[in-house]
Amino acid sequence: MPLFGNHLDIKNMCIFNGFGTKAVMLAPYFAKQLVFSIKYALPIDSEVSPERFKK
Repeated sequence: MPLFGNHLDIKNMCIFNGFGTKAVMLAPYFAKQLVFSIKYALPIDSEVSPERFKK
């Protein structure tokens, strides 16, 4: 499962990783989502957000 969004501890760092063999198909879509998230402060899906590891 891809993982992208703002780092939990370092606020000015973004993560964009975990695409595996499907990167050619998934990366363009998620890259656009990450740009819109940064530029317009839109929320990221909880399934791919680093927040899913927060306890």
